Amino acid sequence: QAEPNKQGRETQGEEEADGRPAREGDCGAGGEEPVPSTRSRGPGLQDPAGSAEAGHPRDTLTDGNCMYKAVEHQLHLVGTKKSMKTLRRDAAEYMLANAEEFLPFLTSASSGGVMTREEFEEYCDKVSGTTTWGGQLELRALSHVCQVPIRVVQASGPCIEVGLEYSAPPLLLSYHRHMYEMGEHYNSLVPAAEEATQDDFVTH
Repeated sequence: QAEPNKQGRETQGEEEADGRPAREGDCGAGGEEPVPSTRSRGPGLQDPAGSAEAGHPRDTLTDGNCMYKAVEHQLHLVGTKKSMKTLRRDAAEYMLANAEEFLPFLTSASSGGVMTREEFEEYCDKVSGTTTWGGQLELRALSHVCQVPIRVVQASGPCIEVGLEYSAPPLLLSYHRHMYEMGEHYNSLVPAAEEATQDDFVTH
């Protein structure tokens, strides 16, 4: 089982020992890894919670912001406008205000133990103001901020759900462990019936 989060990922090009999302709520297996393209038209990922397709991954740029842009797009689909930059700031602010929920999973690069408060504040500054990768901890923070479950479907292994305490329909993301040269990547999952209407969406 993968760890809940990893540190020190300044950009998506950096290596990580095990990038699979840690499981908070398991909901079954995913589907086939899509072939990368400008707008991925690979096989739809099977929705582990039922028999209907979760949808097709809508590709986001591999620039370190992919997780936040995927969440931004999912919120857009349900009529909520929050920019990627706002989501980064909100995640960082929530984590700072609820440090006890996140600190046990964050390791100090210098000591090998749990991060100090100062190190944690620096970590959150990077979440808010840089292109540092987002992971499970940031997804958890965003589920609280938006008060919505977030479901992450993988090509292999169980999918992950955070924010199970919320009753809203989940935001749907796909996680690709080895996509492009950059490695790990998140996309927004778009229902096939809605794909044609999404060409005008622009992330901020």
